[in-house]
Amino acid sequence: MQDPLDFGTLRLATRDEIVRTLGIARQRHPDDRIAGYALVTDDAVATISYVFCLQSQLAGDDDPLRFDAGSWQLGGEAGSFASTWQWLAIRKAGERQGDRRQNWDRSFDALVQALHEVKAAGLVDDRVFLSVHNHEACAHMQWKEHDAIARLNAPHLLQCHPRFVDALLNGLE
Repeated sequence: MQDPLDFGTLRLATRDEIVRTLGIARQRHPDDRIAGYALVTDDAVATISYVFCLQSQLAGDDDPLRFDAGSWQLGGEAGSFASTWQWLAIRKAGERQGDRRQNWDRSFDALVQALHEVKAAGLVDDRVFLSVHNHEACAHMQWKEHDAIARLNAPHLLQCHPRFVDALLNGLE
């Protein structure tokens, strides 16, 4: 059984599943380009799925949809992140009350690092908007999501949508 505090295992499992789901997305849409890819989780980082959007779904590079993972309709097949789900369940089962926030933050950071490694390996380029999207979004996790967006995406991509940049900067102040 895995050590529930081995966040490196979470990062590696998530990275491998990102690579696999990117491959599935590209196979299903061979004539289109992925414009956005996000891992989707909750405040406790106890669940995970993914969503993506295609370039053909956008009116242009500055289309607000590119930055709104909560509105993307593609992805999220059942069982997509089975290894990550298993790790998160083990973590949750062994979690003590006093460790929860730290474990949630470390889990979220492992998801961000997995996306960063996929990008660093050249499996997505600077034109793809990346995020770890929290569908519940307490204030702390909103901040973490905005911080991750700033770290995962090239400045020229974020500058495509001034309203998003304003929201990002205001959220981090």
